[in-house]
Amino acid sequence: MKRILALALLLALLAALFSACAQSEPGKKPDDDQKGGNQTPVSAPSDAISEEMSTEGGYYSLHVPKINLDSADAQRVNQEIMDDFGATAQETLQMRSEGIDASCYEISWDLCWYENTFALIVQKYFEGDYVYHMVYNFDYATGSQLSFEDLLAAAG
Repeated sequence: MKRILALALLLALLAALFSACAQSEPGKKPDDDQKGGNQTPVSAPSDAISEEMSTEGGYYSLHVPKINLDSADAQRVNQEIMDDFGATAQETLQMRSEGIDASCYEISWDLCWYENTFALIVQKYFEGDYVYHMVYNFDYATGSQLSFEDLLAAAG
Protein backbone atom coordinates (compact mmCIF):
# COMPACT_ATOMS: atom_id res chain seq x y z
CA MET A 1 0.00 0.00 0.00
CA LYS A 2 2.87 2.38 0.81
CA ARG A 3 4.39 1.77 -2.63
CA ILE A 4 1.12 2.61 -4.34
CA LEU A 5 0.80 5.78 -2.29
CA ALA A 6 4.41 6.75 -3.01
CA LEU A 7 3.89 6.12 -6.73
CA ALA A 8 0.68 8.18 -6.71
CA LEU A 9 2.51 10.99 -4.90
CA LEU A 10 5.38 10.88 -7.40
CA LEU A 11 3.00 11.02 -10.36
CA ALA A 12 1.05 13.87 -8.80
CA LEU A 13 4.28 15.78 -8.12
CA LEU A 14 5.58 15.27 -11.63
CA ALA A 15 2.23 16.33 -13.05
CA ALA A 16 2.25 19.46 -10.88
CA LEU A 17 5.84 20.34 -11.67
CA PHE A 18 5.56 19.86 -15.40
CA SER A 19 1.88 20.51 -16.12
CA ALA A 20 2.63 24.04 -17.20
CA CYS A 21 5.79 23.20 -19.05
CA ALA A 22 5.83 23.26 -22.81
CA GLN A 23 6.66 19.93 -24.35
CA SER A 24 8.64 20.10 -27.50
CA GLU A 25 9.15 17.92 -30.49
CA PRO A 26 12.59 16.32 -30.62
CA GLY A 27 15.20 19.00 -31.13
CA LYS A 28 12.79 21.94 -30.82
CA LYS A 29 12.33 24.50 -28.04
CA PRO A 30 8.97 26.05 -27.18
CA ASP A 31 8.29 29.47 -28.63
CA ASP A 32 8.76 32.39 -26.26
CA ASP A 33 5.01 33.09 -26.16
CA GLN A 34 4.36 29.54 -24.90
CA LYS A 35 6.75 29.73 -21.94
CA GLY A 36 4.39 31.33 -19.43
CA GLY A 37 5.95 33.11 -16.49
CA ASN A 38 9.36 31.83 -15.48
CA GLN A 39 8.76 28.21 -16.53
CA THR A 40 11.66 28.03 -18.98
CA PRO A 41 15.01 29.58 -18.12
CA VAL A 42 15.67 32.62 -20.25
CA SER A 43 19.23 31.45 -20.88
CA ALA A 44 18.37 27.81 -21.71
CA PRO A 45 20.26 26.91 -24.87
CA SER A 46 18.45 25.15 -27.64
CA ASP A 47 21.21 22.55 -27.68
CA ALA A 48 20.69 21.23 -24.12
CA ILE A 49 19.49 18.01 -25.75
CA SER A 50 20.58 16.60 -29.08
CA GLU A 51 20.00 13.31 -30.83
CA GLU A 52 22.64 10.61 -30.57
CA MET A 53 20.76 8.59 -33.16
CA SER A 54 18.02 9.65 -35.56
CA THR A 55 16.63 7.56 -38.38
CA GLU A 56 13.26 6.95 -39.96
CA GLY A 57 11.89 4.45 -42.40
CA GLY A 58 8.50 3.45 -43.70
CA TYR A 59 7.80 1.37 -40.63
CA TYR A 60 9.89 2.94 -37.87
CA SER A 61 10.96 6.25 -36.34
CA LEU A 62 13.97 6.11 -34.02
CA HIS A 63 15.20 9.22 -32.18
CA VAL A 64 17.58 8.55 -29.28
CA PRO A 65 18.44 11.70 -27.27
CA LYS A 66 21.66 12.83 -25.63
CA ILE A 67 21.96 15.29 -22.73
CA ASN A 68 24.53 17.96 -23.59
CA LEU A 69 25.67 18.84 -20.08
CA ASP A 70 29.27 18.58 -18.90
CA SER A 71 28.74 16.50 -15.77
CA ALA A 72 29.32 12.97 -14.54
CA ASP A 73 25.54 12.54 -14.05
CA ALA A 74 24.83 13.49 -17.66
CA GLN A 75 27.53 11.13 -18.95
CA ARG A 76 26.14 8.28 -16.84
CA VAL A 77 22.55 8.91 -17.97
CA ASN A 78 23.65 9.20 -21.61
CA GLN A 79 25.28 5.77 -21.27
CA GLU A 80 22.07 4.38 -19.70
CA ILE A 81 20.03 5.82 -22.56
CA MET A 82 22.34 4.28 -25.17
CA ASP A 83 22.45 0.93 -23.35
CA ASP A 84 18.65 0.78 -23.28
CA PHE A 85 17.12 2.89 -26.05
CA GLY A 86 20.17 2.92 -28.33
CA ALA A 87 20.49 -0.86 -28.14
CA THR A 88 16.80 -1.25 -29.02
CA ALA A 89 17.23 1.12 -31.97
CA GLN A 90 20.25 -0.84 -33.23
CA GLU A 91 18.32 -4.10 -32.87
CA THR A 92 15.38 -2.64 -34.78
CA LEU A 93 17.65 -1.46 -37.61
CA GLN A 94 19.40 -4.84 -37.76
CA MET A 95 16.11 -6.73 -37.92
CA ARG A 96 14.74 -4.39 -40.59
CA SER A 97 17.89 -4.84 -42.69
CA GLU A 98 17.27 -8.60 -42.55
CA GLY A 99 13.65 -8.13 -43.64
CA ILE A 100 12.24 -8.97 -40.20
CA ASP A 101 9.51 -6.84 -38.64
CA ALA A 102 10.91 -5.54 -35.36
CA SER A 103 8.57 -5.25 -32.40
CA CYS A 104 9.83 -1.74 -31.54
CA TYR A 105 8.64 0.73 -34.14
CA GLU A 106 9.24 4.09 -32.44
CA ILE A 107 11.66 5.69 -30.01
CA SER A 108 10.96 9.34 -29.21
CA TRP A 109 11.53 11.92 -26.52
CA ASP A 110 10.00 15.02 -24.97
CA LEU A 111 11.64 17.78 -22.97
CA CYS A 112 9.87 19.73 -20.21
CA TRP A 113 11.27 22.71 -18.33
CA TYR A 114 10.37 24.08 -14.90
CA GLU A 115 12.53 27.00 -13.88
CA ASN A 116 16.11 25.59 -14.06
CA THR A 117 14.92 22.00 -13.93
CA PHE A 118 14.20 19.86 -16.94
CA ALA A 119 12.73 16.43 -17.45
CA LEU A 120 13.81 14.35 -20.41
CA ILE A 121 11.13 11.75 -21.11
CA VAL A 122 12.24 8.97 -23.42
CA GLN A 123 9.80 6.36 -24.67
CA LYS A 124 9.82 3.35 -26.95
CA TYR A 125 6.72 1.90 -28.54
CA PHE A 126 6.22 -1.78 -29.28
CA GLU A 127 3.64 -3.76 -31.22
CA GLY A 128 0.64 -4.64 -29.10
CA ASP A 129 0.31 -1.13 -27.63
CA TYR A 130 3.15 -1.57 -25.14
CA VAL A 131 5.01 1.62 -24.23
CA TYR A 132 8.15 1.73 -22.11
CA HIS A 133 9.39 5.07 -20.83
CA MET A 134 12.00 6.58 -18.57
CA VAL A 135 12.15 10.06 -17.08
CA TYR A 136 15.47 11.74 -16.33
CA ASN A 137 15.30 14.91 -14.22
CA PHE A 138 18.19 17.36 -14.16
CA ASP A 139 19.14 20.67 -12.63
CA TYR A 140 20.31 22.61 -15.66
CA ALA A 141 22.54 24.99 -13.69
CA THR A 142 24.54 22.27 -11.92
CA GLY A 143 24.20 19.39 -14.39
CA SER A 144 23.10 17.15 -11.53
CA GLN A 145 20.46 14.48 -11.89
CA LEU A 146 17.59 15.09 -9.47
CA SER A 147 16.11 12.45 -7.19
CA PHE A 148 12.50 12.19 -6.07
CA GLU A 149 13.43 13.97 -2.83
CA ASP A 150 15.11 16.77 -4.81
CA LEU A 151 11.91 17.24 -6.83
CA LEU A 152 9.85 17.41 -3.64
CA ALA A 153 12.19 20.06 -2.23
CA ALA A 154 12.02 22.07 -5.48
CA ALA A 155 8.22 22.00 -5.40
CA GLY A 156 8.26 23.55 -1.95
